[in-house]
Amino acid sequence: MSRIYIALDLETTGLHAERDAIIEIGAVKFRVGTESENTTLASWSTFVNPGRSIPYRTSRLTGITQREVERAPHLRVALEQLAAFVGNYPIVGHNIAFDLGFLQRHNCLVGNASLDTFELASILLPQAPRYSLAQLADHLGLDLESHHRALEDAIATQQLFTRLWQIACQLPHDVIAVINTVASNSPWSLRSFFAAVARQQTTSGKALPASLAPSLPPVPPPLTGRSAPSPVLNADALAALFSRDAAIGRTLPRFEERPQQVQMLRGIVQAFNRGEHLLVEAGTGTGKSLAYLLPAIFQAVASNSPVVISTNTINLQDQLFNQDLPTLATALEPLGVHFQAAILKGRTNYVCPHRLELFMRRLQFNAIEARALARLLVWLPVTQTGDRSEVALQSDEEAVWLEVCADPESCRPDACTARNACFFQRARAAALGSHVLIVNHALLLTDLAVETGQPILPTYEYVVIDEAHHLEARASEQFGARLSRQQLEQLCLRLHDPRERRPTGLLPTIAARCEPLRSGAAAEVQRQCGLLGREVEQITHDIAPLFDTVREALAPWAGRGGGDYDHNIRLKREIRLSGGWRRVIEATALLDRFDRLADRLVALHAQLRTGDLGLGEEVVEPLGRLGRDLRSIQQELRRIIVEPEANDIGWVSLSPKRDDVLFHRAPLHVASHLASGLFRSKRSVILTSATLQSEGSFDYIRERLGLEPRGGSQPRRYRELSLGSPFDYRQSALVYVPTDVPEPNSPNYAQTLHRALIDLGRATRGRMLVLLTSKSQLRGVYRAISDPLANDDIVVLGQYMDGGRRQLLERFKTAQRCVLLGTQSFWEGVDVAGPALSCLVIARLPFPVPTDPVFSARAETYEDHFLQYAVPQTVIRFRQGFGRLIRSAEDRGVVALLDSRVFTKSYGSIFLNSLPAADIRFGPFRDLPPLAERWLANQPPYQKPSDMASATAD
Repeated sequence: MSRIYIALDLETTGLHAERDAIIEIGAVKFRVGTESENTTLASWSTFVNPGRSIPYRTSRLTGITQREVERAPHLRVALEQLAAFVGNYPIVGHNIAFDLGFLQRHNCLVGNASLDTFELASILLPQAPRYSLAQLADHLGLDLESHHRALEDAIATQQLFTRLWQIACQLPHDVIAVINTVASNSPWSLRSFFAAVARQQTTSGKALPASLAPSLPPVPPPLTGRSAPSPVLNADALAALFSRDAAIGRTLPRFEERPQQVQMLRGIVQAFNRGEHLLVEAGTGTGKSLAYLLPAIFQAVASNSPVVISTNTINLQDQLFNQDLPTLATALEPLGVHFQAAILKGRTNYVCPHRLELFMRRLQFNAIEARALARLLVWLPVTQTGDRSEVALQSDEEAVWLEVCADPESCRPDACTARNACFFQRARAAALGSHVLIVNHALLLTDLAVETGQPILPTYEYVVIDEAHHLEARASEQFGARLSRQQLEQLCLRLHDPRERRPTGLLPTIAARCEPLRSGAAAEVQRQCGLLGREVEQITHDIAPLFDTVREALAPWAGRGGGDYDHNIRLKREIRLSGGWRRVIEATALLDRFDRLADRLVALHAQLRTGDLGLGEEVVEPLGRLGRDLRSIQQELRRIIVEPEANDIGWVSLSPKRDDVLFHRAPLHVASHLASGLFRSKRSVILTSATLQSEGSFDYIRERLGLEPRGGSQPRRYRELSLGSPFDYRQSALVYVPTDVPEPNSPNYAQTLHRALIDLGRATRGRMLVLLTSKSQLRGVYRAISDPLANDDIVVLGQYMDGGRRQLLERFKTAQRCVLLGTQSFWEGVDVAGPALSCLVIARLPFPVPTDPVFSARAETYEDHFLQYAVPQTVIRFRQGFGRLIRSAEDRGVVALLDSRVFTKSYGSIFLNSLPAADIRFGPFRDLPPLAERWLANQPPYQKPSDMASATAD
């Protein structure tokens, strides 16, 4: 059974349908069905005269010239020709909403069904690295002749759709059948596609029968631990493994002996043997992951008990589990050392097949729910872990995930009797049987906070915390809270949603299931659902006035900043004593109604569980969970608004962009939590990072994390170890500080910065990463330098404007002449070795925003908050940024530090002295571009101009 589709693509002058114009249209008519029926029927394309000039950036990207479009038909004629070609056939496009936005603005193709290959690929190819048209073509081995030309992209879309059709037809019949059941009860645009696939499978008879349940390997038995005293590791024997002719040296293809790596290993062995905590700063290139994994493995194997490794980022988790640990397993196997390793995440990271089944028993789904369920149903039979990171969930599908993931109520050892089908319990069982357990900081801290009930992690005495400079921030999140009006309203609407002709939600569903039972008990449940539904409807109506009262009360403190930026207002004493806040407290009478409603929901849940109405677990269990969630939210709101605790920082975010009000809470100090839950309860904690020191001292990080609170007198159980990088920064890195760039808050700074970036970008032929400190600064730089550098064939990529972080980094690594602008996350975790990143620009020192609620509250606890708190915090971030440049011994590059405060302010030397032993020079900016060009060309000698001072950071 074949079907005809139209693949469509447009090229436009920009990204906004309201103000940009179409310059080229390409379309392909094709048929899909059996392999012999898949064929191209016709193609059509045309340039379109936009009646305006084509921006240089667009012309360069597409290759379309102004002369070509000036001779082309105008839009009205082109759209008439397109409509005639397309007819009533369904339209296929990659991110088709973009193309339809331009076309339907002119009433073209308004009635045609549409299918998005981006959406379809993200469902059928859960393991694809990326979902752009070019990357999917590469992933599937499709022939993409050109990119950013309409007809060529339409042809690529046709090829992609045909391949996706073939992949869908090869899915197990059970999977397609369930997807069709869900899709047919929804308005989802792809329901016709899966219905056609089902018909094709029936016609061809080639469908693969299979169960939705995956086939999972066995988990290892739990470690037993040993009652004997802790083993004593042999530091000399372990250090010898890092020699060129020993086990690890022979296993690694490009092994280099690094004294710093061995020194770090010895420090960790000593800490393990003595039961001490260790702060160890290891510079870039030390190889610190192998330095701590090797003693962790031997410690765990010798004691037959786990060592926990905690990281901040998924990237490092993946590196440890998929690269470093397998390397060590291979190296140690000939020595007879065998170990198990596992990754464990929090419960909500794992799908619960039981909850998924319950969710699918619902009678109706919206388009988002249908799309999310299709995505999960394709993935479920092939996953070995049930980990959500394997499936490309979209942000609007998060609510569905929360309905089907493991949670404390439904995921317990006593409830998950068929452990083989419970991904979280399997992951935890694997953790219990593993010597090395990889977790993230969030899970580590969540487990520390468990006071009652079952802890998530197995019992452990030794832990290595990598990326430890993030531990305070993660602890602030884990021991705090974040609540919004939308969150509360959505919870209520899940109970009772009156917006349709007939109310929907959990309570109306329960009432509807009771109706045909015709018993007194069922009638009573119906009555209660009706009363509760009306109460929920009234509460939902009253939520907005409460949050409006909050917005009005905080208006005098919201400032005059416009745009889309949130206003973060700390709930200080003066606000809490104001008349406006008294009105907020009066309005919190609504929270009492939340509490009563939660009690009634939990009571009804208990009644239904013990009764014999047989309504189905899929509607009974969520009732109790929603009641408990409602109570938890009202308790947190009461704590933030009315009854803050002594260690609380409370603040409110007013979000103009989302028209929402968000309540936040964070602890003023996390040191006490970490001291009691971590440092006093574990035998040895290793804290490591490339950046833990400020001014050559660990004092700041030690105090912030609770190893030695201010004024404390606890016995010292920790040591410190500082290891420099093995890289020769004096030969590989030139640091230049222009003396004639205005300070960042000066009126002429932005204009000077823009000119400097253009000149430096030209001199380095792109190959430049620019680190900025705010979105507004980044947007200003992007607008100012993009076109001038484009004239020199240098592409400017901007965070937030040109794609996600990973996508931008991939483009930056492969582009020949490229400048990348980044803020926030680009200050660390960026690893671009080689000449692609040859110049690093730090536009200004990354001081925290003084009005940030958490920063300002903690700053108030210091006598000199600037030097004691702000500067050390900024130095650590500054050093992270500097570390982006030199990533290997072969790298060579220039750092341009365009913040003159490093030499005009007394604290500037703290930043310069925090850098490795690099060649630091001062002078006018005009000398930097030619100097950078010579440096990168490796053309000595590097004579210092007479008006240039010199300094060296040691």
